[in-house]
Amino acid sequence: MPKRTSTGVSTYLRKTGTRENGDYARNDLDISHLISILKFCGGEGCLEFGRTYHGLIAKTGFDGDEFVNTNLIDIYANCGLFEEALRLFMNYESWGNKLNSYTYSFKLAICRILSAIEEGK
Repeated sequence: MPKRTSTGVSTYLRKTGTRENGDYARNDLDISHLISILKFCGGEGCLEFGRTYHGLIAKTGFDGDEFVNTNLIDIYANCGLFEEALRLFMNYESWGNKLNSYTYSFKLAICRILSAIEEGK
């Protein structure tokens, strides 16, 4: 299996989200591809791509998905932006989402964030 690289992510970004008149256009982006890209960004600490996709998520309406939000939190936490990760978590919780198997993973992400803060990362 080929290794994912930032070049591959950049190519995918160009194919799935393009800028037209200052706005991102949603072409063939679907939730499974989006989550794969977010997982890559979180695992590799690709903050630039993560932020780009965060903007795309807000514009395309994927911001209500639990898996998407969990991966966004992971990106910011893995890049050392713990306050941003916590803000995303608190914002999502304020929407009144009830605890289920998906939002439980949010709780685990927050535990990782708080643990990293305590360790002085």
